[in-house]
Amino acid sequence: MLLSDEDEPYFNSPNYDLVWIGVVSATLTLSILALLTYAYIWWRQRLLEENLFEYLLENV
Repeated sequence: MLLSDEDEPYFNSPNYDLVWIGVVSATLTLSILALLTYAYIWWRQRLLEENLFEYLLENV
């Protein structure tokens, strides 16, 4: 779909910039939350594996 001259003022408006700022900040926020969640799950899994290994060494 081609843009007409009537659509151009919308793309130059401050609201369009605010929308992009919102989209970028939301994307970055979700990416950071996803990485933190992944790191937490990895850390918990590793901690559980170490505790299980120590438990097996002591009790088996």
